[in-house]
Amino acid sequence: MIILSLSFSRLVLPIDIQAVNLKSAVFACSFTTNLAAIDESRDYQRMVRMLAMSRVSLFRQRNSLDSLVLHHYITF
Repeated sequence: MIILSLSFSRLVLPIDIQAVNLKSAVFACSFTTNLAAIDESRDYQRMVRMLAMSRVSLFRQRNSLDSLVLHHYITF
């Protein structure tokens, strides 16, 4: 019985270690994938914010130019 239990523990232990390593590898892979997805999401949000800000500034510049042109036509 002791020999059987020792041989069984030698078989089970490496399988358990492999399972733990596999779980940690899967966790690490999914964790880094999630971090990459978060970075991509942040980059996308930053790009959208910058685009919106540039559109607002272009709109303001266009309106200020229009008001200058209108003021020029009214005064002359």
